[in-house]
Amino acid sequence: MVSLLDPTSWLIFSTLNRTSQAGKGTSFVSNQCLNDFSTRSSTLQEIIRPLPLSLEDLYCGTTKSVGVLRKLLSGRTEEKAFQIQVVPGWKQGTKIRFPNAGDEIQSGVPGIAQEVVFEVEEKVHPKFKRVGHDLYVNLRIPLVDALTNPPCPTITDPSPLPQTIRTLDSRVISIPVPYGVIKPGQTTRIPDEGMPRRVNGARVGKGDLIIKWFVVYPAELGLEQRKELAKILRERK
Repeated sequence: MVSLLDPTSWLIFSTLNRTSQAGKGTSFVSNQCLNDFSTRSSTLQEIIRPLPLSLEDLYCGTTKSVGVLRKLLSGRTEEKAFQIQVVPGWKQGTKIRFPNAGDEIQSGVPGIAQEVVFEVEEKVHPKFKRVGHDLYVNLRIPLVDALTNPPCPTITDPSPLPQTIRTLDSRVISIPVPYGVIKPGQTTRIPDEGMPRRVNGARVGKGDLIIKWFVVYPAELGLEQRKELAKILRERK
């Protein structure tokens, strides 16, 4: 819908109105024109600023102080400070709105100013990758361990020692190593260790942590090692 409080929209509307009155017959404004008005008006009515946040910020929550320069009708500028309470579970594209806090559009009491909108930009993390509510992480395992894990634990052949990982909130949790041969790219799912989930603003648990096993191969093998390994693997066919 066209806002006649927007000076630009008023100018365009007045121009079209005068044009229609100059011709004969009933004045007519196409839907495309109205859409153009609405797009231009909504663009003028808000200022969008990025809000870069780390996965730690989005997992734990934090407070960010951000300053934005706003233009006044007098021609001066002033910096307006915003305190943003980051809620655990926010994601890429989440918008935080501050009405009537941007550039002044119209004087008066109260005056009219643009809406300031901060849009979350999720920073790339060096270890974790977020997919929806789940977190993915790679864990390395040597080839010898990937090939020699027991299919099931016994007294003489116990289960492999678990690995550990530090979470986004600095906890250290234990990751069990799968039984049997571990294939490259094989995954282990740890329930309720992913990103916080929110439904209609309320927190409802967390997603999962998904471990992707990265098998580390030796840089090289000697001749005798290659012969022995080839013999063992051929016997298993």
